[in-house]
Amino acid sequence: MSMLLDDCSLIGAIRQAVDVQGDALATFLLLLGIVMKAIKTLPAAQRQFYIGLWWDSAHRTLELDSARRDVYLQFFDELALQQRSWTLRDVQSCAGRAQRCMLTFRHRANCMLAPLYEFMRGLSLPWQKRRVTRGAREAVSWTAAMLRENSGQGYFSYDQFSWGP
Repeated sequence: MSMLLDDCSLIGAIRQAVDVQGDALATFLLLLGIVMKAIKTLPAAQRQFYIGLWWDSAHRTLELDSARRDVYLQFFDELALQQRSWTLRDVQSCAGRAQRCMLTFRHRANCMLAPLYEFMRGLSLPWQKRRVTRGAREAVSWTAAMLRENSGQGYFSYDQFSWGP
């Protein structure tokens, strides 16, 4: 199950089995007093658009929508190369977009975003500004470079790979 905040997505190879597990989960959560919205519940599919990414359960891949990828790259380049100071709103937007991009990178690559979160420390209002630190600028530049390298495509599971020699 892939989860982001209050959105959940079940992933599996057999569509009927995934739907049965999803129904069982909904029943269990109802016993706990948690109601899953029927309007937001979709039947299982091998390729599903969820949280801004295309998830393919057969090949265990995920892909950032190409239009979204281009917008993200333009945003990262503008932020990293052209602006001398960033507002809290800019950095929060950047961090959210970068987190989505990190889903297409190797596991634990999101540690590279630490300078962005460090940069936000002490800023509490959306319009507050601070001069950009070198680490924050490099984190955004690195994210853009990696996104260009992988074209917004990656794996969410490595269980179908065999071990190398």
